[in-house]
Amino acid sequence: MIGSYTFNGVSSESFNLITKSIKRPLLPERKNNGVELDGISGIFDYPDSNEYKPRKIVMKSSYIGDSFEDLREKARFIAAWLSTKIWAPLIINDEPDRYYLAKVNDEIDLNSLLESGTFEVTFICQPFAFSVVESSYTFNNVTTTRNGILIYPGTRELNYRSQMGSKFLITATGSWSKISFKVNDKTLYFNEPGSSSTLIIDNINMTAKQDGISKFDKLDGDIDDFLELLPGNNNFRIDGIDLNCVVNATYIPLWL
Repeated sequence: MIGSYTFNGVSSESFNLITKSIKRPLLPERKNNGVELDGISGIFDYPDSNEYKPRKIVMKSSYIGDSFEDLREKARFIAAWLSTKIWAPLIINDEPDRYYLAKVNDEIDLNSLLESGTFEVTFICQPFAFSVVESSYTFNNVTTTRNGILIYPGTRELNYRSQMGSKFLITATGSWSKISFKVNDKTLYFNEPGSSSTLIIDNINMTAKQDGISKFDKLDGDIDDFLELLPGNNNFRIDGIDLNCVVNATYIPLWL
């Protein structure tokens, strides 16, 4: 028994629904990135084929109301609540610290709700769950080389191939002649001086903006991959020339 869930900021409890999940896969279905080769049994998998399809979560709800008329009145409001044009957060109450980006694409059998007070909803979800709470790591008063350990609690790495809605930003605010950011074995060098500036490196969308203006052409280093966070401890290093700034990393952990 789940009891309730929240979708697009609205709790199922606000409609007097009692809910349980009847399909909630532990793993989403893996994408088939293999190819059949002549003369070899089975299939060949590409080395980087660790990708997944959207997952389906099916919820069954029962309505507790005062009367049949009350049930009919609320049915249309329930349909309007579940109908969204965008991917919206889905939080299931036994995992209140995580959410999925979800949509309802299949039809909802309102007759089941009107006749028996029960109905099923199939949520199409992006494959990985997000942390409800955004994480951050900050270097204050950066005037020389600084090293730290960024702890990533998720089970799915964050990089430019992460699913939509992912976030891993590095923001430097202050001044520098040159500045570089290294996470584990990858480094980005930014060669444009800054004075009272804000530099934002977006490692998911692979962009660099200084004071709101694109400065991708001023980047060097691992610009084909940008930086990534791996589950566990990540070595984080700031270096440069004439540094006088604050550097902050903000990210939303992902779970399989």
